[in-house]
Amino acid sequence: MSGAPRQADPQPKPWVNALAAGTELAATVLVGLGGGYWLDSVCSTGPWLTVLGAMAGMALALYRLIKLSRINPKHG
Repeated sequence: MSGAPRQADPQPKPWVNALAAGTELAATVLVGLGGGYWLDSVCSTGPWLTVLGAMAGMALALYRLIKLSRINPKHG
């Protein structure tokens, strides 16, 4: 056995990328939803800011998904 450290793979496994993307998308939507809910409780505006926060979170999640798909193209 040599004492040289093992080199890391240059490309992560595909499931690692999928897990990271899914976690990021879920967190983005939940932060938008939570922020809207919090603003509704502070401003007493009913469900409207919660709905807007959820929509903004989904729009940002879609944007990030498109951006991630361009950075990490599918390997054939």
